Amino acid sequence: MPKNIVYETPEIARFYAHHRVQWEALYPSEQWVFERIAAADGGSLGRVLDVGCAVGGLGRALAQRFTLSEYVGIDINRQAIDAARAAGLPAEVPHRYVAGDIVTAQDLHRGAFDTVASLGCADWNTDMTGILAACWAAVRPGGRFIVSLRLHPARSLLDMAESFQYVAFGDAIAGDEEIAPYSVLATRHALGLLSGLDPHPAQMLGRGYWGRPSATARTPLARVIFCVFAVEKPADPDGTDGGCLYTLSLPADAWADDGELGT
Repeated sequence: MPKNIVYETPEIARFYAHHRVQWEALYPSEQWVFERIAAADGGSLGRVLDVGCAVGGLGRALAQRFTLSEYVGIDINRQAIDAARAAGLPAEVPHRYVAGDIVTAQDLHRGAFDTVASLGCADWNTDMTGILAACWAAVRPGGRFIVSLRLHPARSLLDMAESFQYVAFGDAIAGDEEIAPYSVLATRHALGLLSGLDPHPAQMLGRGYWGRPSATARTPLARVIFCVFAVEKPADPDGTDGGCLYTLSLPADAWADDGELGT
């Protein structure tokens, strides 16, 4: 697989300094998943690793709603990490930030996090499967991995020549911006990737809905399903039969075998 893109643009830090920093600003699918996994632990998310954290807004949003025993953010964009360090988190939440790629990061304690979140990250870079595997490796036994993915009933788009987006925030595109993959997975492809994580998940929650691609995206699809999954690692990988309990709230046509391009 190609190495992940090290984005250099300062636009990421500028935009996320003022967006997605409040609980109310998170998408309904994200709120739905976080509410359910926190409820199972008395309102706590425990030790949280935020992969693709930008300026750490998710940490601030979650701290408004839940108990966090620690928050660690990692992002490949150094300007975003510098801004995250400047913004910080509430003093009662121990926190730190790492500039780097989760796939190659050496200074994270693998298998030590209760909650690993990767929102708008895995499908925004070139080594999607490497990001998924690295996130899963960071989850402790019995912990959860929360990830957002774009789905389509019948089509996976993983080639940047066919589907990409400008790293810009707004409708005006100059054309000289950095570009990122606009990766989309067929629904069964996505579930296959997640259920095939090692060790195999014990449970999987998922919620998604149809929406139009970003105005900065250049993709042949007119609609995609924006979905957030919460995947639970078995507490005892050696004592499980590999079965997984699925609780999925997806559009009825997410499963169509004859989904058509551009519909």
